[in-house]
Amino acid sequence: MVTYIRGNKMQVHTMEQYSDEYWKAKLGKVSASGAVKIVSPTGKASASCKDYLFKKLAELETGEREETALTYAMKRGLALEPEARKRFAFMTGLEVAEVGLVTNKKYDYMCCSPDGLDPKYRKFGVEIKCPMPGEQLRTRFENEIPTKYKPQVFFSLWLCTSIEKWYYFSYHPDMEPVLLSVDRENESYKKYISALVKSLCGVEKVIGQVKALL
Repeated sequence: MVTYIRGNKMQVHTMEQYSDEYWKAKLGKVSASGAVKIVSPTGKASASCKDYLFKKLAELETGEREETALTYAMKRGLALEPEARKRFAFMTGLEVAEVGLVTNKKYDYMCCSPDGLDPKYRKFGVEIKCPMPGEQLRTRFENEIPTKYKPQVFFSLWLCTSIEKWYYFSYHPDMEPVLLSVDRENESYKKYISALVKSLCGVEKVIGQVKALL
């Protein structure tokens, strides 16, 4: 089912993540996890942008996604995510809705897969990471979203136009969790999104040219 948010172009798809329906909806789309391949965390155009776009667009021709091998860290994160989501809800007192995918009518070639949204799709989204101990401790020490995950978080907030803020929750079952957030007034967010928007003309040009071949 798709829920359209009145007053903006955000669309919430409520299928189960990693289901056949989910992968079909993501086919050929630039995702939040791939934002770093469009614009780097420092706001510079990524050298891997074209390769990433061709990879995604090829899915439209084959009708199949390119399989990515699950690393130990990825499998561990998926296994711990439900536990982490419950801990986030307990710590914040917030009710968290699980959704499949969010798209935006203005940018129909993009999507993000939140680890949670508020039930009315208005207040917040959340990105959950379950890192190994060293990274968890470093995140707590530095008290900021790790640089490598900022593009994903910023992109998700930007694409989800009805959402006010995005939480970043870093969880390890044997360590102190880390809860951070970013809103649209955050300077790092504004700098990154400014660079992303500037890059879209070139991205859309490539997409248009390649789709003409399909």
